[in-house]
Amino acid sequence: MTIPMNPILEKEIRTRLRGARAFQLLFAYVLLQVLIIGGLILMSEAMRSDVPLGEIGQSFWAITFWMQLGLVTLITPGLTSGLLVAEREQQTLDTILLTGLKPADIVVGKLCSIALFIIWLLVGSLPVTAIVFLTGGVAPSEILLAYVLLTFSAMVYGSIGIACSAVAKSQGKATLLAYAAAIALFIGTCVPAVPAIMHTVYGQTAYFSAINALGAPGASSFKEIYFGISFPAWLISGIFNISLTAVFTLLAAHHLSGCQPRYAVQLRRTIFGMLIAFAALLGGAAQLSIGYIQLFVFLAPLALVATFGTGAAANNTAEGSIGKRVFSGSDVASGRLFAVVTYIVAAISMFGLNLVFRQWTAVDDLPFTPRALGQLLVSGFMNTAALTGVAALSMRFLNERWGALGFTLLGWATPMFILGICSAFLPSSSSEALGFIAQTTVFDYSQSPNTSHWILTAVAGAACWIVARWKR
Repeated sequence: MTIPMNPILEKEIRTRLRGARAFQLLFAYVLLQVLIIGGLILMSEAMRSDVPLGEIGQSFWAITFWMQLGLVTLITPGLTSGLLVAEREQQTLDTILLTGLKPADIVVGKLCSIALFIIWLLVGSLPVTAIVFLTGGVAPSEILLAYVLLTFSAMVYGSIGIACSAVAKSQGKATLLAYAAAIALFIGTCVPAVPAIMHTVYGQTAYFSAINALGAPGASSFKEIYFGISFPAWLISGIFNISLTAVFTLLAAHHLSGCQPRYAVQLRRTIFGMLIAFAALLGGAAQLSIGYIQLFVFLAPLALVATFGTGAAANNTAEGSIGKRVFSGSDVASGRLFAVVTYIVAAISMFGLNLVFRQWTAVDDLPFTPRALGQLLVSGFMNTAALTGVAALSMRFLNERWGALGFTLLGWATPMFILGICSAFLPSSSSEALGFIAQTTVFDYSQSPNTSHWILTAVAGAACWIVARWKR
């Protein structure tokens, strides 16, 4: 009896391990770790001090792991960013598609081959990591858990690379786009990992501390509390990273299939479920900083509208109810509606669950009031609605997809971000002089709600819609 295997996965594994390049990379990967760890041991003054060996072992383990994280972050996007675009340039992609394999099977096969290769590198580095057992302070379960989280991160960066490979027209553009997206994601998820890195909240509440693998060495020490229930940090991180991997994999399959509607529908439903779940976690976090919600309110509308509100002309305009248009359409008109509906459902879920949680729990000194949360969520809704007008305006004057997407992002986010920062730090009189910026940029949440700010945002969005619809 044979176990069925994805033919693309089998072909990629055979091709990659047939030559000497994979073994040379493994040798260089392990040798670099040996040299760095050896240099740290020789230069460490802690070996001759009164510091307990357990603490020394924890320090060396963290340094070893972070070094591997850096290497994996640098290697993985480069390995995956050329997988599909190289097939296209060599004119072999059409041959693969003629075999009857689904685009999703091709993407998953290539992604899994890289994931197995990264796991092979990590297993090869275990003897170097085992040095920490000589000093103690680190349990085998901690190392295993950290390696699992590192594998999750590698899957995310690999899926980003293969999505860029499906979208870009050349290997150079695909590689540049993959590294830019991977670095942006890495930097954007660094902040939640700070408590785990600094070990300052041991025994206290932390949130999303292991989403970035920087926090993996301390992830086993953390329990994240949502709705009064303790969840291990690695579980939340694993679900988050697996969801991101699914999103980028569907995006790659969508473009590889020639933008078939069924992949667009699957992508919409996956992002909808992921965003609602994330909003629910934000609503049920007891001591969560308001900054997390500010970032959600600022980034979610940008990501939704820029992704689904710009693109090619309609090729599958769904008829019928709003629900059918939102979840079964693949055109930009229904995409903008999808962005608005998704944000509304996420905001209602977050606000409602936060109110319910406040009634259930006896936690004192919560970091923000329901009024401040409601104000932020309304500001985000106004941003989402106005952004659909910006997207329509960009599609009117820019025929190229990437130009329209860039205009939507930069044309709205840049002035909002700059003026929002000003409104948060300038004196109140100066802040008021900036008009609606104080509220719509979600940075200055301390002021009492001022509907004039939201009205001006709506006017700005309506003006974009009028210009976009104006007949030449």
